[in-house]
Amino acid sequence: MNDSRQSPYFMPAEWNIHRGTLIAWPTNPETWKGTEHQVQEDMAVLASAISQFEDVYISTKPLDDKQAILQSVIHQGGHLSRIHFPPVSNNDCWMRDTGPNYVWSHSEKKNWAITNWGYNAWGGKYPPWDDDNQIKKRFAEWIGCPALLEPEMILEGGSIDVNGEEVLLTTKSCLLNPNRNPHLNQKSIENKLRQYLGIRKIIWLEQGIAGDDTDGHIDDFARFVNPHIIVCSHEEDPKDENFEPLDEAYKQLLSETNLMGKPFHIVKLPMPEPKYFQDFRIPASYANFYFANQILVLPVFNDPKDKVAMEILTRLCPERKIIPVPGLTFVRGLGGVHCLTQQIY
Repeated sequence: MNDSRQSPYFMPAEWNIHRGTLIAWPTNPETWKGTEHQVQEDMAVLASAISQFEDVYISTKPLDDKQAILQSVIHQGGHLSRIHFPPVSNNDCWMRDTGPNYVWSHSEKKNWAITNWGYNAWGGKYPPWDDDNQIKKRFAEWIGCPALLEPEMILEGGSIDVNGEEVLLTTKSCLLNPNRNPHLNQKSIENKLRQYLGIRKIIWLEQGIAGDDTDGHIDDFARFVNPHIIVCSHEEDPKDENFEPLDEAYKQLLSETNLMGKPFHIVKLPMPEPKYFQDFRIPASYANFYFANQILVLPVFNDPKDKVAMEILTRLCPERKIIPVPGLTFVRGLGGVHCLTQQIY
């Protein structure tokens, strides 16, 4: 099935109505390097904010204290009735890359499936990942998924972004990296995306931002905010290492069109001032936002550009409330709000 029109499924846009959001409670000491207490507090803030508008499913490890986690979320204002603990364990908390990838039937949205893409911790960087690689399957079994699709390909959710109308954004530096699928060339990968996600057009950008250990996830710098508008992170300082790759991405996106040949509207989203943790550049970005029901959750960094980013996204998404949440602690673990969440339809 090389053409999406032969595929029975397509990947919906993130802004469609959710049943809920799946997250994993952050406890891995190798990831957080002594900041576990603060990141758990910020995770409770994130879960609480989302629970105002939809259910929140929290994956935990066997020894995690679920009652303490629940109380932490409630303390931040979370809705008790909307917090659930599925029997799904994890190694780490990056649910965007490990969680279930929902697809809908072209003929009827009530007909859905989960695509069980493989996961290898961004090219084998952070073992172990055995539990993380089972999250999709275990969640599908628990929630009663009617079909579990098996593409036999490594793919993280943060490496792609879709507009819900069969167009997909990604990067060559990630999807074509031999540390993911050395047995697949670009054409083979494109065929998999068409077959399992119903994609008819793939926009290949070159690379991601500095400090990103995923080899260039798209959700750190270029995102759809509706089927026709793409926000692209932009660095103003020509001396910054992000200036050239982000400028190239912006210029390329200006020339891209949808399936009807109409150009996308490309909007620059500022980058915060460079952020560091233990002398290492970390990938702070406003593009790592998340669409939940009626809201857009935006990571902020106590940075002068926080207000600018909020104003831009408020203008582009007038039907949604922009909810700022602390992002600096998350990005010290080399991820963000979008990396930590996975929508459940």
